[in-house]
Amino acid sequence: MRVEISVDPVDGAHRRGDRSRELADWLRREDPLRGHVRLSPGAIDAEQMGAVTDTIAIAVGTGGAGTALARTLVAWISHRTTDVKLTLTRPEGTKLSIDAQRVDDPQAFIASVTDFLAEPPVERSSDETA
Repeated sequence: MRVEISVDPVDGAHRRGDRSRELADWLRREDPLRGHVRLSPGAIDAEQMGAVTDTIAIAVGTGGAGTALARTLVAWISHRTTDVKLTLTRPEGTKLSIDAQRVDDPQAFIASVTDFLAEPPVERSSDETA
């Protein structure tokens, strides 16, 4: 399954692309995630000369990659000096938003992310239209 992560600074002091690149670099250092992390270009704002990378795409399959992702997010958040909001999006569009100011209960955080990644996708009936 491919999961997308967007990183939004809460205080607005830093650009989204900067935080996304920092998180992507952090994720790439983890063995179970190495080779599965990709940055996707974002929209170009009027005051920018080029696109800002603001979405991280991660291929999360079997073998504990979901748990590795959750643990790595906890570590990254705990080393932050600024507050951010993370939004994880599954392929069918289901989202999990996390106000990542501090992780008071790392085990609960890990459980919420791994549960989100393990949930079966919402199935549409054959008579629904897109």
